[in-house]
Amino acid sequence: MAGSKIRVLVSGALLVAAALGAAGYAYYERLHRSIPVVYADPVERFKYGSIGTEGFGLPTYVFEILPELCPEKFPGGYEALGWNFEPGQTVPIGLSRRDMGVERIGFNCATCHVGTYRESPASPRHVVLGMPPQNLDFQKFLRRMGECVLDPRFTTEAVMAKIEARHPLSAIDKAVFRKIALPEVLGLTKYQVEKHEFFSRRPDFGPGRFDALNFIRLDLDLNPGKDDKVGVVDYPSVWNQKAREHHYAQWDASTPSVKERNRLAAMLAAGGDYHALDADELLWYDEWLLTLPVPAYPFPVDRALARKGEPVYQQRCADCHSATGRRVGVATPVEEVGTDRNRTDNLTIEVGAALNKVHTDRWAITQFRKTGGYATVLLDGIWARGPYLHNGSVPNLRELLTPPEKRSKVFYRAYDVYDPVNVGFVSSGPEAEAAGWKFDTAVKGNGNEGHVYGTDLSDADKLALIEFLKLQDGSAVKP
Repeated sequence: MAGSKIRVLVSGALLVAAALGAAGYAYYERLHRSIPVVYADPVERFKYGSIGTEGFGLPTYVFEILPELCPEKFPGGYEALGWNFEPGQTVPIGLSRRDMGVERIGFNCATCHVGTYRESPASPRHVVLGMPPQNLDFQKFLRRMGECVLDPRFTTEAVMAKIEARHPLSAIDKAVFRKIALPEVLGLTKYQVEKHEFFSRRPDFGPGRFDALNFIRLDLDLNPGKDDKVGVVDYPSVWNQKAREHHYAQWDASTPSVKERNRLAAMLAAGGDYHALDADELLWYDEWLLTLPVPAYPFPVDRALARKGEPVYQQRCADCHSATGRRVGVATPVEEVGTDRNRTDNLTIEVGAALNKVHTDRWAITQFRKTGGYATVLLDGIWARGPYLHNGSVPNLRELLTPPEKRSKVFYRAYDVYDPVNVGFVSSGPEAEAAGWKFDTAVKGNGNEGHVYGTDLSDADKLALIEFLKLQDGSAVKP
């Protein structure tokens, strides 16, 4: 009888141990998995696909509840910061999702390369793939997230209550959030806020712009906080990359490789953790962007006037901006082009050398260099790439053909109602002031000087040239 009892006790203990072992293995497996949400449709893949940047991202459920937890930091929600939500999606265009024990968000190529426009304040927004997101205030978004997570209201109990009000959670879900995910959010946020504190001593980027080079300097341990250099630039367009394969990439034409430019952008999205990037997915983006169509100008065009503008373009613009131009795709010295020099001065020989040491077992950066100038670029889809110049300091094409001293010193960015007369976004008036962000050209890095090419044209030639530039989208100027 005693032996029988012992056998029962031993069997019970073994069953409990097995159950605990299985639970422990399941718990371990969950915390070490990495399963991206995938999309078969290439457009959805571009907008929401993962490139491997979720490792330092917020859990999706935490991202969802921050505007509720700190409403004064997110007036109008994430949309007011320039994010675009589509029906049926839990995250905006430009955010990816990956199951890493809990589902986390990350940034992808669409974060910086999908924009919108409207015909009028009452019109719906039209999403344009490859277009700069001129109304996305990414820096403010990062700041507001950090402020909310470090706010006293961000407690485990408060966050869990808001999450559970939205989503049913299992016992293991709750344990993972309470014991691992939320403490990680706090620790990582504190680290990121302290790491990027030096940006508070520099001018704000504003919507549609980013100081990528100072982030890169930080990730390369070059201590940008020791100086006051500014490298803020507009986000570029990324369509029609096949036509750019032999052009020098970046605003300063610092690399002859579009792929290297793409890897640098992915490094930024990954917070510098380039070893976490999905090399195969990056290759897919490389190939897909080669043939991403140039968006057609969406408003009427006076084609008779555009025909008059074509010879003006050929005579005054084509050398630097046409596919067969002698100077297209290379750097024009800053002393010649005359535009704000802060960005090109920030790319030093030291930065280029550090970049050229970045590598994984699948790819490497090897060709970055200092140029001391700015790239001459193709003008395809130029209608959707405003504001203009590398730092977005000129609101529309009409002003770009105006002598610098007569250009707007102050205007408003991030209002996506389009101005087909001046070719750009509406940048003045009560609506633009209410919805937009004040851009002051007197602020360091925001200068609107230089690029005087075409400013001496007659008014008639300027009108014709602007009309022709609307058609730099694959549309022919028919005879």
